[in-house]
Amino acid sequence: MIAKACQSTDALVGIIRNSFPGFGDSAVDPIHGRQVFFYKRAQIGVGDLWASLGNMCTTNVCDLERCCQFKDVGRLTMFADYRVPQLLRDAGALQYSSALASKIDQHVELMAGCMDELYIRAVTVVAVDQLVDLVKDELRSRQSQSVDHDATIQFDELIQSVTAVMIDWHLWNDGEKRDREGTLKPHHRVRTIFY
Repeated sequence: MIAKACQSTDALVGIIRNSFPGFGDSAVDPIHGRQVFFYKRAQIGVGDLWASLGNMCTTNVCDLERCCQFKDVGRLTMFADYRVPQLLRDAGALQYSSALASKIDQHVELMAGCMDELYIRAVTVVAVDQLVDLVKDELRSRQSQSVDHDATIQFDELIQSVTAVMIDWHLWNDGEKRDREGTLKPHHRVRTIFY
């Protein structure tokens, strides 16, 4: 399965989605009638393979590790679930209507695929993509101020490494820590197999 993807995250997400129907994470936008695809579990599986095997820099690379050195990790979105929107809401980067905020704060379970759940997940994907752009812009700005050639090369590598996957992992881990400390507002609740 991994070898068939030819080092493409897009291809492997598609293979996983087609092989395991429970990974076909999508919903229909109730206002516009369009189907929206998240594929959270398939994407996180590919992201984890890349992080554990493909992101390794070894001279004796086995076939599995080589297969996981994806050329298009930047094509993966963040893994749309509950923790990152919880953190972004707490930080003020996401704002919910008072009605939705009340539901979430009172631990009201949202219906899987409902408009509120769909938009929370979709806007979180957009917000993380915007964070990726902001971080890359800041790094480019710092790079342009650098006179050190070696630092410029390091900036190029760092800019390339900033992806939605990396931002998601950072935010998710921070959210997990802050949730254990009890310093976050509640997250939205949905009974679903997709996350």
